[in-house]
Amino acid sequence: MAEQENQGDIATADPSAEPAEQPAPAPDTRPWARWLAKMTDLALTSFVFFVLVSGASFVFFFVLSSLNPARAEQYLLQLASIPFMIASVILFFILFLLGEATLISATGSTPGKALLGIGVMDRAGGRLSFPKSLLRSARAWAQGLGLGIPLVSIIAMIFGYMALSDRGDTAWDRDVNADYRTHEVGPVRWTIGILVWLTSVAIDIANRVLTQNGF
Repeated sequence: MAEQENQGDIATADPSAEPAEQPAPAPDTRPWARWLAKMTDLALTSFVFFVLVSGASFVFFFVLSSLNPARAEQYLLQLASIPFMIASVILFFILFLLGEATLISATGSTPGKALLGIGVMDRAGGRLSFPKSLLRSARAWAQGLGLGIPLVSIIAMIFGYMALSDRGDTAWDRDVNADYRTHEVGPVRWTIGILVWLTSVAIDIANRVLTQNGF
């Protein structure tokens, strides 16, 4: 009797019924790849910024020393002053934002992002416009990195990591309708990114030590 009931159930089953829809897998956001890509871009920008500022400072000092040696010595002292450091941070911030926005709007990536297998497009598959790329970069700097302020930056990155893990995207990508595309890369690329970042950290520490000791 039980066998007949089972056969009846099979016979009355709707063959056109679709299987239950499975939930889509959560996107692989690769937060550590995003972080290292950003650190790599910051490191590369700092190298470029250092070369530009050092070159300009050397040329200016050379010209000034030939015209007014006393004024040239005062200029050297001003290089270690707080106003000069603040101006340097602002100039670096502007250079980074403009550089990142230009590269993303033109190529859909940056050196750090390309190294870690990351691209940024709009959701239609095209390039982000420069204004949107610039807005995205500014918001990522403010919300994701806490404007680079040491303690604030750590807190901002923690909250950004939690939001990315929870939603699968970030506010600065979502608000400009950006499609953050990413794929896995091999250990060689990870190693290159880590080495670039560590080199930048070492140079920054050495520069701070030399500045504090009057060099």
